[in-house]
Amino acid sequence: MNTEKQLPSGIDNNCPYVTDSNEKYFEDWKAGRMKPDDVERCKTFFDQGTEIFPGADHKLAYRLCWLGHWLIHSRHWFFRDDSLTSIPEAVKFALIHQHHWLPATVEQMTPAEMSLALTDYWSEYWTNQKALNYMTDWQYQALCSYRKPD
Repeated sequence: MNTEKQLPSGIDNNCPYVTDSNEKYFEDWKAGRMKPDDVERCKTFFDQGTEIFPGADHKLAYRLCWLGHWLIHSRHWFFRDDSLTSIPEAVKFALIHQHHWLPATVEQMTPAEMSLALTDYWSEYWTNQKALNYMTDWQYQALCSYRKPD
């Protein structure tokens, strides 16, 4: 057994979510260079997420907002406008597209049911956007700590 050289354990990694494709994004965020648009988007999704997805708990609504935003931009989907109303439309369209459900069926679903039915999209989002996901989750925790108690 070689005791002179420490074997790599990965315990010293700052973030297990960093991949080569996301490294610059993550390094910019760590250095405090998070895109101003992303900072504002985090705040908006944090403040208005439960209005965008009624019936969802705060964290689920926040994450669904990010998923909807990612779906619009990664799939190049075009909606009437680029406002917050397009985010739930993107989530609902993803359900219709993936499962071939009728719009009436999707409209009756709760946000938790939508999230569960979008497992394939969640997997792709977390795989391709690890640094963004880590950043938005960290930002959510930071916003929670500054939030005034209801």
